[in-house]
Amino acid sequence: MEVWESGPSPQRYSVSEQDSAFLVAEVESEIVGFAEVSLNDPELDKLYVHPANQRQGIARTLVEAIEQRVRDHGGGSLYVEVSLNAVPFYEQTGFQRTGTYEKTVAVDTESVEMTMVDMRNALR
Repeated sequence: MEVWESGPSPQRYSVSEQDSAFLVAEVESEIVGFAEVSLNDPELDKLYVHPANQRQGIARTLVEAIEQRVRDHGGGSLYVEVSLNAVPFYEQTGFQRTGTYEKTVAVDTESVEMTMVDMRNALR
């Protein structure tokens, strides 16, 4: 967790493709979170809320907005790959587990072995 909290570079969070949507959450004109989704094969690529603004419904609002973008683009479900600590949040927003595995994750200059969970939400 310390690797992520240390403040990744802005380049790490650049929008990667033209078929992506990038949403920003603001509170009092300050950016407090963001989300990115790949729309052609709907995958939630990034979701981040600043620690000082967590547990205020911001992440849920971002996910709901991303889901609407996927629906608007003709998608019927949304996939996300998450660490174990994120599973309860995603389950509360309607995602279901579809697989669990170990993965080496590169975060900036370090590599971390993590248990990852694939999750999917069928959009209505």
